[in-house]
Amino acid sequence: MGKVNTSSVKALSAEQIKQLADSATQIAAYWGAINATEDTDKRAALVAEYSEMMVLNSNIYTTLLAQNGLQGPLGN
Repeated sequence: MGKVNTSSVKALSAEQIKQLADSATQIAAYWGAINATEDTDKRAALVAEYSEMMVLNSNIYTTLLAQNGLQGPLGN
Protein backbone atom coordinates (compact mmCIF):
# COMPACT_ATOMS: atom_id res chain seq x y z
CA MET A 1 0.00 0.00 0.00
CA GLY A 2 1.56 3.27 -1.13
CA LYS A 3 0.90 6.85 -0.28
CA VAL A 4 -2.37 8.43 -1.31
CA ASN A 5 -2.10 11.67 -3.22
CA THR A 6 -4.62 14.28 -4.19
CA SER A 7 -4.44 13.36 -7.87
CA SER A 8 -5.95 9.97 -6.98
CA VAL A 9 -8.92 11.78 -5.49
CA LYS A 10 -9.15 14.17 -8.45
CA ALA A 11 -9.19 11.20 -10.83
CA LEU A 12 -12.43 9.77 -9.40
CA SER A 13 -15.40 9.81 -11.76
CA ALA A 14 -18.68 11.40 -10.76
CA GLU A 15 -20.18 7.90 -10.44
CA GLN A 16 -17.37 6.74 -8.13
CA ILE A 17 -17.79 9.84 -5.96
CA LYS A 18 -21.54 9.17 -5.77
CA GLN A 19 -20.96 5.52 -4.82
CA LEU A 20 -18.47 6.53 -2.11
CA ALA A 21 -20.80 9.20 -0.74
CA ASP A 22 -23.85 6.91 -0.78
CA SER A 23 -21.97 4.06 0.89
CA ALA A 24 -20.48 6.35 3.53
CA THR A 25 -23.93 7.79 4.26
CA GLN A 26 -25.43 4.32 4.73
CA ILE A 27 -22.55 3.20 6.96
CA ALA A 28 -22.82 6.36 9.07
CA ALA A 29 -26.60 5.92 9.40
CA TYR A 30 -26.14 2.34 10.59
CA TRP A 31 -23.55 3.21 13.24
CA GLY A 32 -25.48 6.32 14.25
CA ALA A 33 -28.62 4.28 14.85
CA ILE A 34 -26.72 1.62 16.79
CA ASN A 35 -25.01 4.30 18.88
CA ALA A 36 -28.25 6.16 19.60
CA THR A 37 -30.16 3.04 20.66
CA GLU A 38 -29.60 2.25 24.32
CA ASP A 39 -32.27 -0.43 24.67
CA THR A 40 -30.50 -3.78 24.29
CA ASP A 41 -33.39 -5.51 22.52
CA LYS A 42 -33.96 -2.65 20.08
CA ARG A 43 -30.23 -2.46 19.37
CA ALA A 44 -30.12 -6.21 18.72
CA ALA A 45 -33.07 -5.85 16.33
CA LEU A 46 -31.27 -3.08 14.42
CA VAL A 47 -28.11 -5.16 14.20
CA ALA A 48 -30.07 -8.18 12.97
CA GLU A 49 -31.97 -6.18 10.37
CA TYR A 50 -29.31 -3.86 8.99
CA SER A 51 -25.91 -5.54 9.40
CA GLU A 52 -26.03 -7.14 5.96
CA MET A 53 -26.64 -3.72 4.39
CA MET A 54 -23.78 -2.22 6.42
CA VAL A 55 -21.36 -4.95 5.34
CA LEU A 56 -22.38 -4.58 1.69
CA ASN A 57 -21.83 -0.81 1.80
CA SER A 58 -18.57 -1.24 3.67
CA ASN A 59 -17.36 -3.67 1.00
CA ILE A 60 -18.36 -1.28 -1.79
CA TYR A 61 -16.58 1.59 -0.03
CA THR A 62 -13.34 -0.24 0.72
CA THR A 63 -13.23 -1.81 -2.76
CA LEU A 64 -13.58 1.58 -4.44
CA LEU A 65 -10.87 3.02 -2.19
CA ALA A 66 -8.51 0.14 -2.99
CA GLN A 67 -9.21 0.21 -6.74
CA ASN A 68 -8.41 3.91 -6.87
CA GLY A 69 -5.29 4.00 -4.72
CA LEU A 70 -7.02 5.72 -1.83
CA GLN A 71 -5.77 3.58 1.05
CA GLY A 72 -2.67 4.32 3.07
CA PRO A 73 -1.05 7.46 4.37
CA LEU A 74 -1.57 10.78 2.60
CA GLY A 75 1.57 11.77 0.73
CA ASN A 76 2.71 14.25 -1.88
